[in-house]
Amino acid sequence: MSEADLKLIILTSFLGAIKEGVRAIAYDYSGDLISIYGYFSRDPNDDDYDAIDVAVTEIMASCPQFQR
Repeated sequence: MSEADLKLIILTSFLGAIKEGVRAIAYDYSGDLISIYGYFSRDPNDDDYDAIDVAVTEIMASCPQFQR
């Protein structure tokens, strides 16, 4: 999978989930591990954590090479 494909998957996974106060979403990956970082201009709430969990689930479903 190319990096452009991965960026597109991450983008579509977060569409509609980004709410006011989110400054940035970043990622890093190597081998079978992907890390998602959320940067907020406020303290994250339960809805923010749920949105990230859903997006990570979608990313993992689209990219079977990531184990965690």
